[in-house]
This record gives sequence, C-alpha cells and structure tokens, in this order.
Amino acid sequence: IPRFDNRFQSHQLDFPNDTPYRTYRLTFPSVRDPGVAVAMQIAEVEMLGWVPASSLLEPGEDPIDPVIDLGALEDISQPGDRMVPTTNNSPVGEEVWLAIDNIPQTKYLNFDGAGSGFILEPQAGETVIQGLRLTSANDAPGRDPASYRLEGASEGQDFEIIASGELGKLRVVQAEYPQDWLSEKLEDTG
Repeated sequence: IPRFDNRFQSHQLDFPNDTPYRTYRLTFPSVRDPGVAVAMQIAEVEMLGWVPASSLLEPGEDPIDPVIDLGALEDISQPGDRMVPTTNNSPVGEEVWLAIDNIPQTKYLNFDGAGSGFILEPQAGETVIQGLRLTSANDAPGRDPASYRLEGASEGQDFEIIASGELGKLRVVQAEYPQDWLSEKLEDTG
C-alpha cells in the first residue's frame, strides 16, 4: 500500500482475479510505524468487483458471461454485510463494521495493530473482487496499514490468497479527486 500522505486519502489497488468467492478475509500484516503505533486503523475499505451472472440465475437459466469493465467495478461491501473482526480489541465507536459504512469520517481501529483485519460475507452473495479502495483514518499516521492480504473462500473451502502488497510495489497510474478526499488509482508492479 503506498503511504497515505494525508488524512482521509484513498488509494485504489487493482489486481487480476476471475474466481468468485462467498467470503473474504482482509488483513493488514504491517502498519506504517510499528514502533509507535499500538493499533491499526482504516477509515473505509471498499471491495471492488462484480457479481457473476451465475450468482443471479434462477434454476434452469443459461448463464451469459458478463463483459467486465475494470473502470466500472462496484463496491460490493455494503453496510449491513456480515463482518467478523480478527479480534474484538476495538473501542466503542470504532468497531469493524465502521470500515464499510461509507462514511470516511468514521474508522475501524484495532489495538492488536499489525495483523488486524476482518472476514466479510457480502450480502450480494458470490462475487469476484478485482480491487480494493482503502481510505486513511483521521489521525495517527503510524497506525495506517503498510501492507494488505486479501483472501477468498467459498462454502466449505479453505481461504485462498487473491492479492497482497506492500509499500514500494505499487505506482500511480491515474489520479482522481472526488469530493472531499484524495483518491489515487494504483497498479501492482509486484
């Protein structure tokens, strides 16, 4: 993950994946300054992807392969999705569900620091994730994630790695400036 230079700054990470999953596990193996930070924090996590046609079919219907436009990936994580934090070591008002509440001024803070994260089951059902948009929280830049690991699983299966990354392995390929926070689109050069 590139360094967040500002508070409420967003970075978009795109990666190849064509495998649909029902459940996702996102962890942040390292934080920006582990010597100072006693926690990990993130204001918003958007899991960018699409719902495969096979998930939308009624019994007996024939699947139609969708045309994928990476510029049109949607946030499949929505408020109300089932979430399980890596631990419940968060203060009241900074719990895990705030990472997907679509309000950048709130945040998920976990006092376990590096390795914190969550499991997410999207209400949309089986989905294909091909990107993440992460937004930095309001304070303490040392708590910002410095790396990520996204895994997926389907019913009764073990988690499989989808994507992971660290600072220095990404480069800016396009910049956009939405309403009230900075956003950068990044490409994994791994």
